[in-house]
This record gives sequence, C-alpha cells and structure tokens, in this order.
Amino acid sequence: DHPVIKNNQTLIDRLLRLLSSIAHALAEQTSDKKDTSDSKKSKNVEPLPEDCPENSIETQHLQLVTNILTAGACSEEGLEDGTALLLQLSKVNCRLRDMTLSLMLSGLQSVAADLQQQICQLLEELKEEHRKNPQKKQKQKEVNKNKPLALQPNKSSLKTPHRDLHLPAMSNLTKKNSSQAYFLRILKVVIAVRDVTIKSIEAEKDKKKKELEAKAKEEREKRRKEREEKGEESDSDDEDESKE
Repeated sequence: DHPVIKNNQTLIDRLLRLLSSIAHALAEQTSDKKDTSDSKKSKNVEPLPEDCPENSIETQHLQLVTNILTAGACSEEGLEDGTALLLQLSKVNCRLRDMTLSLMLSGLQSVAADLQQQICQLLEELKEEHRKNPQKKQKQKEVNKNKPLALQPNKSSLKTPHRDLHLPAMSNLTKKNSSQAYFLRILKVVIAVRDVTIKSIEAEKDKKKKELEAKAKEEREKRRKEREEKGEESDSDDEDESKE
C-alpha cells in the first residue's frame, strides 16, 4: 500500500509476479510436508511453528492483493499473476483458503455493484434511443405493408434490416479493464478456490476413512491373536490334564 508502488503499475506487476512465485514454492513445500507426514503415519503431528511463512500471512495482506485485482490497478499480466497468487495460497492450508474465499467474495460483490450500475446506465440509454427513434420502426412497418405478397420471396428479402448501435455506456462494458472483465476474472478465482476446498474436504474424508479402516483392521488382528493365544493355552491345559 506504499504510494510509490500504488502509483506505478509496472512495480505492481513485478511485485505480483514475485509474490506468485513465492506462493507457488510455499504451496509445493506444504504439499511435501503433508506427503512426508502421511508416509511416516505419525499420529502426533506437531503444530507449525509461529515463524512459519504460512502463519505470518494475515487478512490485511490478502486484502491488499484483492484490492489491486478489483480496482484494476495492474495490467493483464499482473491480473494473471494475482490470480495465480491467490490460488496457490488457497492450497497451503484451510485458514488461508477461507481467508482468500471470503475476501474474493467481498471483492466480487463490490465489482458486481459497479457492473450493475453500468448495465442500468446502458439500459437507460437504450430506452432513450428507443424514444428518440420511434418513427423509423413505424415507417418500416408501413413499407412492409405496401410491399406486394411474394409466393417465393428472395432470401435477401427475408433478412431483417439492422444498424450498428453505439452508445456511451457500451464502452464501459467492452474495454479490457472493464468491471465486467474483472467480475468474470474474480468469479473464476472464486470457483477455483471453491473447487480446491471441495477437493480438500473430500481428501480429508478419504484420509479419515482409511484411518478408521486401518484402525478396525488392527483391532480385528489384535482380537484374532488374542483368540489364538487363548486357544493355545487351553490346548496346553488339556495336555497337562491327560498326562496327570
């Protein structure tokens, strides 16, 4: 949020590129830690230290990235890097994923409000255009009535006459850095984060299911060994009685 960075789009793009690379490495490192802990099957997993990188990321840090994406303060490349940054952070842990999803939904609502105003403005301009040119439609209807009826009309006569319509509000919806473009981009991030969340929940369920199955199998094996030991003891007692 430093003024030097906020007023320089090139610096913002480079900073987003750097943060995106760091987030990618952090996500891979976290994934490796999870794989190592799963392979060791450690029951008592130690919590992450306080100085761990993922624990140092707070809401205000992600809020800055969200503000850049929703305000259009970066270029197209910066938008790509900012999107990748949030997606990678959402893969690190549940805390960052929930923070990212909450902030992106809030930003999405803000951009949606701006987009709604632009659409309403376009609608008003269309109504005004319709009020200004009602005579054209009336003249076209009269011309069509006076035309002789053709049993086999030409294909060219079936085409509906049209003209290009250019309204001031249309430029706000069609330009590259429009609210519509940012709305779709943020919506894409929200859907991607939601998919990551669903996959994480499913993976957690599968993990718990496998742990329960392994525990049940261990219990069955333990009971089987106990029954076998009891059976050997009873056989030895019978042998002692027969000797006596």
